[in-house]
Amino acid sequence: MASPAFESNRQSELLVKLNRLLERCLRNSKCIDTESLCVVAAITALSHFRRPDVGIQGEEVTVYALEERDPIPLSVYHMPICVSFSFFQQGTYLLVDPCEREERVMDGLLVIAMNKHREICCIQSSGGIMLLKEQVLRCSKIASVKVTEITELINKALENDRKVRKDGGKFGFAESMPKERITALKTEVAPVEMTDIEEKAKEIICRTEAPSEVSVSSPVVCAPGTGQVGEGLQNSWGLEEVDALEDDVGEEREEQDMREQLEEESRNAEKGKYSILTNS
Repeated sequence: MASPAFESNRQSELLVKLNRLLERCLRNSKCIDTESLCVVAAITALSHFRRPDVGIQGEEVTVYALEERDPIPLSVYHMPICVSFSFFQQGTYLLVDPCEREERVMDGLLVIAMNKHREICCIQSSGGIMLLKEQVLRCSKIASVKVTEITELINKALENDRKVRKDGGKFGFAESMPKERITALKTEVAPVEMTDIEEKAKEIICRTEAPSEVSVSSPVVCAPGTGQVGEGLQNSWGLEEVDALEDDVGEEREEQDMREQLEEESRNAEKGKYSILTNS
């Protein structure tokens, strides 16, 4: 909605060109009997559309249901198909069926509507580029090949759809998609035979040998309140507290040794002073 190329108040230039192209291609070319469209709500271009059969008796109009009478196809005389050509660098390069990004940078556009009988229904040029006669003829030859291929694909798809409908199989795009949904609210409980499984389990139990007795070594007390059994990683629970206690004891011993040494030195000093006094 915020794009500068989009205006909600009026028709864009592209929409006007498409309306004019469809009008010239479908209505002016008389590719379909417009009188047969008086009983349908909208005009359709699909060749595989079927309308209900209608009977008229006097002033009474009867629309038969699909169960009463087979639907009737529209009177499609031919199938015009549009092929677009874009030109770049003033007609130097030609591109068939350009995409949206290519149309934004093209210099001109030529649209040719043609049926499989090589009958041109309409030609429309836009973009303000002057085309030569040889360029238009070349585009018409390319369009005839493309139209023939597309028409064969459409007819093949319609024929396959007709055969599937006749055989009562799945038809249409919606029916061809796999359905991934739950179609039942409750599933029936199916009995499961467990006889073979029980016999195999008993055989496996009989074949297995009882585990041998393993001698367990006596636990090793690593720290107060903790112990270690068997080989493995070194147990570190409580070791930090033991190390802290040992450090405290060591510090107390060092302090006590220092005190004893100081006391002994003081005693020796006093003895020395006393001996000096006595000698004097």
